[in-house]
Amino acid sequence: MFIIRPEQLYSSKLQQILSAIQSAHKQGKPIDIISVMEQLGVQTLESIGGIGYLTDLAGSVPSAESLSFYQEVVS
Repeated sequence: MFIIRPEQLYSSKLQQILSAIQSAHKQGKPIDIISVMEQLGVQTLESIGGIGYLTDLAGSVPSAESLSFYQEVVS
């Protein structure tokens, strides 16, 4: 069903996060920091770097607002 499987990622942190994202998706939950935190649980969340790590990842995701800039970069 999913194009990428967690075991295809190099980082174990990212494997756990992707697994949490996919679990939330399968349950019909929105994909956001809250649903990912819920899927990870407190212990796993802390082992991957805590809410700060998730926030940093979420903040580094490209947005549609910058689409024209990204098109220039890859052209």
